Amino acid sequence: MALPIILQGIAFVMEAVTFVQFIQEEALQAAMMSVWMCTRAKRYTKAKEILDQVENRFLPNLRATNLAWGWIALYSKAAFADFADATQASIDAYKEILYGAP
Repeated sequence: MALPIILQGIAFVMEAVTFVQFIQEEALQAAMMSVWMCTRAKRYTKAKEILDQVENRFLPNLRATNLAWGWIALYSKAAFADFADATQASIDAYKEILYGAP
Protein backbone atom coordinates (compact mmCIF):
# COMPACT_ATOMS: atom_id res chain seq x y z
CA MET A 1 0.00 0.00 0.00
CA ALA A 2 2.81 2.43 0.84
CA LEU A 3 4.86 1.54 -2.24
CA PRO A 4 2.74 3.58 -4.71
CA ILE A 5 3.00 6.62 -2.44
CA ILE A 6 6.77 6.21 -2.18
CA LEU A 7 7.08 5.85 -5.95
CA GLN A 8 4.94 8.94 -6.47
CA GLY A 9 7.19 10.85 -4.10
CA ILE A 10 10.31 9.74 -5.95
CA ALA A 11 8.75 10.70 -9.29
CA PHE A 12 7.82 14.11 -7.89
CA VAL A 13 11.39 14.79 -6.75
CA MET A 14 12.77 13.66 -10.14
CA GLU A 15 10.36 15.96 -11.95
CA ALA A 16 11.17 18.86 -9.61
CA VAL A 17 14.90 18.55 -10.27
CA THR A 18 14.29 18.45 -14.01
CA PHE A 19 11.93 21.42 -13.83
CA VAL A 20 14.40 23.56 -11.88
CA GLN A 21 17.12 22.83 -14.42
CA PHE A 22 14.68 23.56 -17.24
CA ILE A 23 13.92 27.00 -15.79
CA GLN A 24 17.66 27.65 -15.43
CA GLU A 25 18.12 26.61 -19.06
CA GLU A 26 15.38 29.01 -20.12
CA ALA A 27 17.09 31.85 -18.23
CA LEU A 28 20.31 31.08 -20.07
CA GLN A 29 18.55 31.02 -23.43
CA ALA A 30 16.81 34.34 -22.76
CA ALA A 31 20.04 35.96 -21.66
CA MET A 32 21.99 34.63 -24.64
CA MET A 33 19.25 35.89 -26.96
CA SER A 34 19.70 39.30 -25.34
CA VAL A 35 23.44 39.15 -26.02
CA TRP A 36 22.70 38.34 -29.65
CA MET A 37 20.19 41.19 -29.94
CA CYS A 38 22.56 43.67 -28.31
CA THR A 39 25.40 42.58 -30.59
CA ARG A 40 23.21 42.98 -33.66
CA ALA A 41 22.19 46.46 -32.47
CA LYS A 42 25.83 47.36 -31.76
CA ARG A 43 25.05 47.79 -28.05
CA TYR A 44 28.33 46.18 -27.07
CA THR A 45 28.50 47.48 -23.51
CA LYS A 46 25.11 45.97 -22.70
CA ALA A 47 26.03 42.73 -24.48
CA LYS A 48 29.17 42.46 -22.34
CA GLU A 49 27.16 43.14 -19.17
CA ILE A 50 24.65 40.40 -19.95
CA LEU A 51 27.38 37.99 -21.06
CA ASP A 52 29.11 38.53 -17.73
CA GLN A 53 25.88 37.64 -15.89
CA VAL A 54 25.51 34.51 -18.00
CA GLU A 55 29.06 33.36 -17.35
CA ASN A 56 29.28 34.26 -13.68
CA ARG A 57 25.73 33.73 -12.43
CA PHE A 58 23.29 31.85 -14.64
CA LEU A 59 25.62 29.18 -16.01
CA PRO A 60 27.25 28.39 -12.64
CA ASN A 61 23.76 28.04 -11.12
CA LEU A 62 22.78 25.43 -13.72
CA ARG A 63 26.08 23.57 -13.32
CA ALA A 64 25.74 23.58 -9.51
CA THR A 65 22.17 22.28 -9.62
CA ASN A 66 23.13 19.61 -12.13
CA LEU A 67 26.12 18.53 -10.06
CA ALA A 68 24.29 18.50 -6.74
CA TRP A 69 20.89 17.18 -7.79
CA GLY A 70 21.12 15.94 -11.39
CA TRP A 71 21.77 12.36 -10.30
CA ILE A 72 18.20 12.24 -9.01
CA ALA A 73 16.90 12.66 -12.58
CA LEU A 74 19.46 10.72 -14.59
CA TYR A 75 17.24 10.85 -17.68
CA SER A 76 17.94 14.59 -18.00
CA LYS A 77 21.30 15.06 -16.26
CA ALA A 78 23.44 14.60 -19.38
CA ALA A 79 21.19 16.83 -21.49
CA PHE A 80 21.52 19.73 -19.06
CA ALA A 81 25.27 19.16 -18.74
CA ASP A 82 25.52 19.30 -22.54
CA PHE A 83 23.46 22.48 -22.60
CA ALA A 84 25.84 24.04 -20.07
CA ASP A 85 28.84 23.05 -22.22
CA ALA A 86 27.18 24.48 -25.33
CA THR A 87 26.43 27.70 -23.48
CA GLN A 88 30.08 27.98 -22.46
CA ALA A 89 31.09 27.53 -26.10
CA SER A 90 28.69 30.31 -27.05
CA ILE A 91 30.10 32.54 -24.30
CA ASP A 92 33.61 31.92 -25.61
CA ALA A 93 32.54 32.83 -29.13
CA TYR A 94 30.86 36.05 -27.99
CA LYS A 95 33.90 36.98 -25.90
CA GLU A 96 36.05 36.64 -29.00
CA ILE A 97 33.61 38.84 -30.93
CA LEU A 98 33.21 41.44 -28.20
CA TYR A 99 36.73 41.54 -26.77
CA GLY A 100 38.85 40.37 -29.71
CA ALA A 101 40.72 37.15 -30.33
CA PRO A 102 42.40 35.60 -27.26
